[in-house]
Amino acid sequence: MKSISKISVSVILIAIVLVISVAPALAATPSIDYVAFGDSVASGVRGGISEPGSDFGYTDLIAANLKAARALGSFNKDFCVSGITAELLASNTAVLNDTTSSGYKLVKNAEIATLDIGGNDLLAPIYAYVKTLPAGSLPDKAKIKEILTAIGDSVNDGVTAPCIEKNIETILQNILNANPNIKIYVMGYYNPLPVAAAITDVDLDSPLKEFNVYIQKAISDVAAVNSGASITYIDTMTAMAADSSTYLVMTDIHPTVEGYKVIAAEFWKQIGLLVPSTVTATPTKSSVLVNSKTVAFDAYNIGGNNYFKLRDIAMALSGSTKQFGVGWDGKSITLSSGSVYTSVGGELSVSGNTADVSAVKTASSVYLDGKLLSLTAYNINGNNYFKLRDLGSAINFGIGWDSATSTISIDTTQGYAA
Repeated sequence: MKSISKISVSVILIAIVLVISVAPALAATPSIDYVAFGDSVASGVRGGISEPGSDFGYTDLIAANLKAARALGSFNKDFCVSGITAELLASNTAVLNDTTSSGYKLVKNAEIATLDIGGNDLLAPIYAYVKTLPAGSLPDKAKIKEILTAIGDSVNDGVTAPCIEKNIETILQNILNANPNIKIYVMGYYNPLPVAAAITDVDLDSPLKEFNVYIQKAISDVAAVNSGASITYIDTMTAMAADSSTYLVMTDIHPTVEGYKVIAAEFWKQIGLLVPSTVTATPTKSSVLVNSKTVAFDAYNIGGNNYFKLRDIAMALSGSTKQFGVGWDGKSITLSSGSVYTSVGGELSVSGNTADVSAVKTASSVYLDGKLLSLTAYNINGNNYFKLRDLGSAINFGIGWDSATSTISIDTTQGYAA
């Protein structure tokens, strides 16, 4: 991961708290080349994990979703730099106006781009304060309160936010200069410091909402002078605030792995529309063992991954340590780990179909114990089929593959291993 020198806020925020498979499917899908732009959130720095080796975030998850849908042509993160400001990214993207540059050629041939920028500009005061602290010293709670208040006030000081807005406009225009047909998705910010704000009794939510208005204005201003431009705003504040203790490490400004999944899911609501909703599903011919016992499933292979009926898996795991309940409220699917599964009839019935069928992406939201999951699912003949490995990861049961015997194994005595 590319990085510029910056002061990590993780240690300081800690102190604040202390002070206070098989054959591929046959569907034809588009090839989407994806270029990401942004700061450490785009780079994939994960909360609670040191920066080296933590290069995996929402941009990678978006690319993984495209790959799973067999729609990814290429993915590039050269313009994602940890610690970068809007001003510096505006400068860095000036190269997109040079038709001989590699950056220009990269964006010229891309279908989509994502952008998150501006957070480091707002957090500059806290970075500056950290630099003044002697090694090993604790921050002053009153000073932190003063700084967080100043960060909030800066949104409406008539200088900071408008300056960031203009730099975002420059970034967007540079991208469009290289490729006027590219689809751009711009992230709105979440509150990265909910614990520090709560402990110091500072309202950061309101000014951050105002800051997001500036981001949206930058989008509308650029769209207004670029006929046909496709720039979409992606709200993340609502989704991230739903369970900040899970989606953010309380001593870090960066999302957790689960937090990145939530952000990626918000982007995917729009980017996923570019992927054809109907694909070809091939009946899975592999044998399936559940805790070493053969169980017959109606399963399909899509894009090289096996998909099973959600209720079939729930029934097969019933009575085990990995059992889970399944509910439906008319809008979303709810899973409850450890709950006894209630049969609705028809589970584990086998149609005997051997022909390829059409599969349509399901738009249903799925929650496990109240937390939104990022699952790939398709509807086939009125039933929802989920990627087996997604379910294994969410419920935490083991999945194995024996290529010699073409056998899939499900083991509830083991945890999931990618």
